[in-house]
Amino acid sequence: MEETLNIMERETGQHFDPAIYAVFRQIALRLYEQGQSRDHAQWILELKVMLERCLKMKTAPEGAAAFT
Repeated sequence: MEETLNIMERETGQHFDPAIYAVFRQIALRLYEQGQSRDHAQWILELKVMLERCLKMKTAPEGAAAFT
């Protein structure tokens, strides 16, 4: 997780939107910890619902991994 966040921080402003990364950084560890203690299929469903609610989208953006 730490390595991932370091990569994302280096890429902020180039590959990642700084405002979105700032919010993600605040919740990343909690999401990671929650995901480690849940059934994988259930966690994927919960994340999908969260993304749909927060980003108001039903499908992944073009070029992104599908929400499965």
